[in-house]
Amino acid sequence: GFFIEYLRDASSVVRRFGLDGRPQGEVALPGLGNVTGFGGKRRDRETFYSYASFTDPATIYRYDLTQGQASLFRRPKVDFDPAAFETRQVFYASKDGARVAMFLVHRKGLTLDGNNPTLLYGYGGFNIVVSPTFSAARLAILERGRVDGRRPAPGRGAEDEARGTDEADARRRRYVPEGYED
Repeated sequence: GFFIEYLRDASSVVRRFGLDGRPQGEVALPGLGNVTGFGGKRRDRETFYSYASFTDPATIYRYDLTQGQASLFRRPKVDFDPAAFETRQVFYASKDGARVAMFLVHRKGLTLDGNNPTLLYGYGGFNIVVSPTFSAARLAILERGRVDGRRPAPGRGAEDEARGTDEADARRRRYVPEGYED
């Protein structure tokens, strides 16, 4: 069979297919994150992939092709408990009604009432998606009870919507001030 990895709202999704092209299901990932890998040969009984998220460093998983199950293979040693934090993806409407995605990363149980110090980051150009990646520097922010907010996609909204927005803006020959106002 073969695997297809793609982005859904800037987070990886992996689907497995038989050689006849029939779907065999989605690979269960640990959370909102980014994956690479799934290489191999037709006769292989296993494949490996790397998963990383905002709070998980790149971790290697073994995927048993016979059982259709993943298991932890290698995890880097980091003096940090990823289970103490959570990543949520939220969507909001901009002032012009466009659907905009954002990741919020924070300590579990933190009350999000608008009073939390927050580092907001958004990138909006060249059809580049800011997918979930691990950063040790982010840990210092999170461990101090702050919120890390990431607007992941260029232009407006999710990656699959961005190309149309960038092209529409180019046709109008203007910059995208809405991307900054979001």
